Amino acid sequence: MSVLKRHFQFSTDFVSDNKGKQELSLQWQPLQANFLVIGSPHEKRLLLYDRQNQQLKEIPIPSACSHLAWNRDGLLLAFVCPKDQTTPLYMWSPYSQKITGQELDSWSSGKVTWLGWNPIADILAVAFNSGNIILLDKASDRRVVVREHHQGPVVDAAWSTDGVLASCSSVKDVSGDDKQAVTSFIFFTSASGEEAMTSRECPYGKARRLRFAVSKFAPIGLRSQNTLSCIISNKTLLLFDLDDDSRSLHYTFKADYGNIVDYFWFGDGYILICFQIGILIWVSSHPDEQGKELAHVNISQNSIVHMAASNDGARFGICSENVVKVFQTELGKMRHTEASLSKDAGLRKLSWTSDGSLVAAIGANGQGFVFLAKIPDIGCAWRDRVAFMVALDTFHVVEIRNSSEVLRTILCEFEPNVVALGPFNFAVAINNLAVYYFAEQPGGKCVHLARSSSSTT
Repeated sequence: MSVLKRHFQFSTDFVSDNKGKQELSLQWQPLQANFLVIGSPHEKRLLLYDRQNQQLKEIPIPSACSHLAWNRDGLLLAFVCPKDQTTPLYMWSPYSQKITGQELDSWSSGKVTWLGWNPIADILAVAFNSGNIILLDKASDRRVVVREHHQGPVVDAAWSTDGVLASCSSVKDVSGDDKQAVTSFIFFTSASGEEAMTSRECPYGKARRLRFAVSKFAPIGLRSQNTLSCIISNKTLLLFDLDDDSRSLHYTFKADYGNIVDYFWFGDGYILICFQIGILIWVSSHPDEQGKELAHVNISQNSIVHMAASNDGARFGICSENVVKVFQTELGKMRHTEASLSKDAGLRKLSWTSDGSLVAAIGANGQGFVFLAKIPDIGCAWRDRVAFMVALDTFHVVEIRNSSEVLRTILCEFEPNVVALGPFNFAVAINNLAVYYFAEQPGGKCVHLARSSSSTT
């Protein structure tokens, strides 16, 4: 075990409820990951931080925020203000700095329970406790209201990589027990939301954490992802074959494992499952490995609060009240880094940047931490020379034939997202700022020339 490097720490002044707790929303901007946005269920504002621990902006909003969702390229942030009865849904652009309201009052759909963007188009799905779902196409400004498919509140939803929306609602029996609830799954295409593409029912309890995946349990069909998975009644993992209504797979676990915190797909059809008591196991969707625990590891002596995985599935993080651990998803290997914080950290949530380089953690008291999980894969070459990142603001220049000898160490003034190497200069850029350094200037501080552009690099 090695130490997880703390990149920076920040403190919000969000107030808590009368019990001293709050569930803050936390999300990195996709792709560029320049911004970390934080919302509170008790504050009429959003906080925006950059990757260098600068609070860039405080965004006033009409009322407290309950849901946040960035679109696929990070150009629009959708958020819900549930106390605003007339216009509960808003969108904010980080580049125009403008907030626009989306009128939902005429649809009379109730309270928002889920919010998410289509990964291949600017279509926002908004689910409600009435069972209705609204599909809002920002490109055409077309709105589709999906009614009467769910008999109860929509409790969770998920988009597939090819634009299929799965949603689920649970209806309890007369006993009111979640374990006896019947969960209905409805699948829509974003183009024809008026009619359900298909539907399923699960009589085993309340579902949560819907995820599409490519599994070995189901044959490869016309869709890029052939399986829908979810947690049932906090104890069971359920897999659906999307092309065969009669096929499903249940993973049940020992009773002393307790409740499932979360799970993630990784590799070639494998699943990581984290339990609240601090147990992590691997299972497989391969036919010859089903029903087996491929690995079982005790990862924490404390109760696990949250689990989150990077987009590429190469890393995942877990947090307890005051400990963050980051693991690499290599079957049979459990290399991890760890950071211990003060006992009053009260961690609640984790959020990864798109490239998996940074993971942010925030507590109920408003204290936040950002950790460096890996060095971003940023570099460039010119002829036989290569420049590559060794820290978020530092590059080494080496020759390919003798890569162990560093010709030049260049310390930048910021973390760039674009770099270029030439015969004499090394250029770095972010947004509308570019800086040129002498690539061969011996010793001392690099001489540089800055250029600002009106457009984004």
